[in-house]
Amino acid sequence: MRWNHLWTRTVLLAAMFSLAVGGSFAAPADVAVADDAVSLVSQTDDPDMAPKKSRKKNDKGDKGKSDKDKDKEKPFDEVVEDMDRIEGLFNFYRNEKEGKVYLEILPDQLDKDFIYSAKFERGTGERGLYGTIMMDEFVFQWHRMGKQIQWVQQNLRFRADEGSPAERAVANSFSDSVMLSAKILSEPHPDRDSVLIDLSKVFLTGDLHGVAGYLKRVYQGGYKQDKENSGFVMVKSFPLNSEIGTVARFVAGSTKRGSVTIPDSRSMNLRFRYSLVALPDNDYMPRLADDRVGYFMDMFLDYSADKTDTLYVRYINRFKLKKKDPGAEISEPEEPIVFWLENSIPLEYRDFFREGVLMWNTAFEKAGFKNAIEVRQQPDEADWDPADIRYNTIRWFVGYDASFAIGPSHTNPYTGQIIDADIGFSEGLVRLGARRRYELYVSPVARMQTMMEEPEPLPWQTDPSRLCTYANEMAEMMSLGYDLLSSRGTWSSEEEKEFVRQYIAEVTAHEVGHTLGLRHNFRASTINRMDQLADESRTHRVGLAASVMDYNPAIIAIKGEKQGDYLPTVVGSYDDWVIEYGYTQISGVASQEDEADELARIASRGADPLHPYATDEDAGLSARAMDPRNNRFDFATDPLEFYRHEIKLVGELWANMEDKLLEDGESYAILRRAMGYSWTPYFRGSLVAAKHIGGIYHNRDHAGDPNGRLPYVPVPAERQREALKFLSEEIWDPEVFVAPAKVLQKLQFERFWDFEFSNFTTPRLDYPLHNIATFVQTTVLGSLYHPLRLARMQDSALMFDNPADAFTMADLFVGIRSSLWSELDSGSNINTFRRDLQRAHADRLIRMTLRASAAMPADASSLARADLVHLKGQIENALAGSLDHSTKAHLQETHARIGQALDAPMVRS
Repeated sequence: MRWNHLWTRTVLLAAMFSLAVGGSFAAPADVAVADDAVSLVSQTDDPDMAPKKSRKKNDKGDKGKSDKDKDKEKPFDEVVEDMDRIEGLFNFYRNEKEGKVYLEILPDQLDKDFIYSAKFERGTGERGLYGTIMMDEFVFQWHRMGKQIQWVQQNLRFRADEGSPAERAVANSFSDSVMLSAKILSEPHPDRDSVLIDLSKVFLTGDLHGVAGYLKRVYQGGYKQDKENSGFVMVKSFPLNSEIGTVARFVAGSTKRGSVTIPDSRSMNLRFRYSLVALPDNDYMPRLADDRVGYFMDMFLDYSADKTDTLYVRYINRFKLKKKDPGAEISEPEEPIVFWLENSIPLEYRDFFREGVLMWNTAFEKAGFKNAIEVRQQPDEADWDPADIRYNTIRWFVGYDASFAIGPSHTNPYTGQIIDADIGFSEGLVRLGARRRYELYVSPVARMQTMMEEPEPLPWQTDPSRLCTYANEMAEMMSLGYDLLSSRGTWSSEEEKEFVRQYIAEVTAHEVGHTLGLRHNFRASTINRMDQLADESRTHRVGLAASVMDYNPAIIAIKGEKQGDYLPTVVGSYDDWVIEYGYTQISGVASQEDEADELARIASRGADPLHPYATDEDAGLSARAMDPRNNRFDFATDPLEFYRHEIKLVGELWANMEDKLLEDGESYAILRRAMGYSWTPYFRGSLVAAKHIGGIYHNRDHAGDPNGRLPYVPVPAERQREALKFLSEEIWDPEVFVAPAKVLQKLQFERFWDFEFSNFTTPRLDYPLHNIATFVQTTVLGSLYHPLRLARMQDSALMFDNPADAFTMADLFVGIRSSLWSELDSGSNINTFRRDLQRAHADRLIRMTLRASAAMPADASSLARADLVHLKGQIENALAGSLDHSTKAHLQETHARIGQALDAPMVRS
């Protein structure tokens, strides 16, 4: 049975490898084999079963050598002669002049778990390839197979209790992955019994993370790694981790898209850092996750469990934190969580970063820990390296188009324990007055299109729950606020500094929250009414938002009204609660089962109005997103009221910017930049309003929770009508986007060209006002008519106790038509913005009538046709009146198209 099992495993591995090298397997990290490594087909426990390598009799290099001589390894000391020894978790030998690095593997390091983690040390500085970006992370082992050492990624998704029959079944059912293998270079060390391998066969042989494929997508060229011009740039080893730095040259014969940051996009040198980390050996007890509170998780299927509801086991990610005095209500920790500010951070911002980190200590005090988090400054002459895993660091980096921050961490996937964390901040975050995004100049519409899309993971980002675009989008929102406050002409330098201070501290607190294990919370901004946001006696108690893990925009008061905090300056009520769940030390427990009741009691408070929670998969602006409370970059209990507030601020900016935002001697391009940012409230606000229509409130409460709510509650019909009214008044009104002529005359394109030659690539140098306005107005129209939303409206109508209380599909169709074609009733002329919108509406009704998709409810097609019939009659009546030439031409053309559509045969795809 043992022989049969091994042979089966070998055949499967051979098939997998054959698929990989055949080119039809497109996973990001293809199985690769070093030049001198044996094929995976031959890697069995039985050397006699391995296929023999055939060589021609007179093969070059074989002359004069017997098989015995060729197979014999050299003595250990001879192999490492003239090489520098680097000691730590793993020992290395390096000859920097020759570019050689050998890894020493001790006997007790074979078949032992370690953590592998990779990140970009230096990217291209654009398009997602930035230094500090984290890549793959997994548990691996070094495994000896004959004269080869295999680098094996462990399969931790399927587990069972050690020594149980289920463990044997799991081992026989699910495979690990051999990533690479390398030949043993030496005889065992005479004292340590260790062996050597050439580290280049692991980290320089192949494209470990599918970077070439991403480069192909970004620069549109056929990239491959140039092994001859790739090498090691750094090797360090510490007690708990070893760090390997490489530079990899990627080349392409030609590219269709150039680079701003690289002299020639056909050749680029990328630097990677690979971390080999020891698993912690301590008394940490994993804590089970609960779907009512938001933590990152490590999870697996436990086949030895006797549960009937699920085999999944989910452990939250958190630091190990234990009280010095377990019996005290509040105690300092045995070992605090320490963050080091790297000495690359500008002096003027260091206190702001410190404030953001320490903001979390109030939540930890409520969970029983005093001074749980500390901040220390790395001295300029520090003799320790930020790469050492014993140090959690906050770093500063530079990128051409980078305005973001990241908060990655290493975890022990067996337990969920966070081992270390490193936060990176782009210097672009603080360039508020000088921000100038390419998209806002060349294609403002393209920028808004990305707001509708969920963040797209890079090929090596395999966990969508860990994606965070907060700081990048926040920088744009803050730039809008910066322009608005500057346009008032009364903003002092002290107020400007306070604005930046709150901004950096809040973004820091957000990223630190991620490193503490916390997921996003996109409902946290709903705990206060608009009239409470300036009440600091309340917001300093419960938070401006319930959590800094929301994407919180700056709150700017209407001119003349009281200004409170711009951003959260304390962690919120949800933050206190989520830290209580994850970090409270429950006394007298020896297992997860012992603390289950207390954790369930904490989690059951999710229905508390101060504990709202919804995360990434609950938010978004697409038709899939059904709960209008779950949004990025909004505030207040009523998001419609918030966006009315924001749109009013934009009106103030448009009115003031030509006189007060621009000083003598400055370029008019400053006004164009401000105009570009000012579209965001209209675009986001329109799509948040659309979420109310056919919307469903989703609650995470469990059965029996105090004040528990139903999982699904349809948005009341009256609320849906308010949302449609918002769209009619703030987005579709004929006069909404009629900007003053004196403003349009000054929206100048930057006359100096930049690295992207924007002057030459932009379709228009003048401002494309109609294009942008039409995009904003018609995007929400498409969202309202999306098959997902209309199907949900059909079903959610049945959730009302009284069907007459529902807002129906018919209500929606009639409401949109009445709003968009109101001129047909009044007999007035139709302006250019309105004509564009009406054409788009008629086009959509015609498509729904003639070529409806299979996903579209049949009733929607019927209602669309009924709207066309109604409009045809209205247009006929309107054409009998006195209208200007453009209006009459527009209505005649629309009437003709509707007539053709009503006479045409219908096709349902």
